[in-house]
Amino acid sequence: MSLTNKTIASTYGDMLQVDNSGSGRTASGTVVKDGLGQSTALTLGQNKLHVKPSSDQTDSVLIETAGGTDLLTVDTTNSAVKVGTTQNYVNTQIQRFSVHDLQPTDGKHHSMFVDSGWAGLTSLDFGTATDPATTFTLSSSEANANALVGSIWYVSSAVTIDEVRVIAGGEAADTVNFHLFSYTMASGTGSGAGDLSDGTLLAHNGSTLTTGNDRVTTTTLTVDSANVAADKVVLAFIENVGATTDLTAQLIVKYHYQ
Repeated sequence: MSLTNKTIASTYGDMLQVDNSGSGRTASGTVVKDGLGQSTALTLGQNKLHVKPSSDQTDSVLIETAGGTDLLTVDTTNSAVKVGTTQNYVNTQIQRFSVHDLQPTDGKHHSMFVDSGWAGLTSLDFGTATDPATTFTLSSSEANANALVGSIWYVSSAVTIDEVRVIAGGEAADTVNFHLFSYTMASGTGSGAGDLSDGTLLAHNGSTLTTGNDRVTTTTLTVDSANVAADKVVLAFIENVGATTDLTAQLIVKYHYQ
């Protein structure tokens, strides 16, 4: 409503004020209240704007275009900030794993390499069970040590995985499985440093992906466990089911910091 021709007595409840005994806002900030003394989520000061809801909301702060499209959302329920018309997390990141002309063993889980530039390394063997092995012990092998260095994504701060996508092609018509696992890596500088334990399934393809030399196929994986704690390492795996023909593939992890 307009205040035109209205008395203070009939409108004071709708007015915003800082309730500071007539002294105005403080330098450090004063809670903004309505005329009835009810607090808002805003605290205003000389050089400060503070927003603190009385109860958490998924849109505690929301900035939109004139047409109503969300551009900035502060979600205090999930401790997240999303931006842009796509409303991605503001700290969204991408991690890629890949293999090029991998010569696989039938039914074996082969490690993929982080990013690129690891030519000449041989993928690690994580077994032939339904899922990759949950532990890995380094042998006295330079090839294994080098391959592990090229295969691990070290998670320095806790992250949440939002999507895992794979893109694959091959020498022939093949069916392929992908897995993403986190592990605890033994620290230190002595023998056994780098050994992996506590393997946890993060994502996998629910049904095999068919690829070949006449197509490039892509799909998203099922995310089984989205949260990865700090100081974990993450490895990606590819399996050629029933064949040994060459494979080339990417596994792309979209994630954000918690």
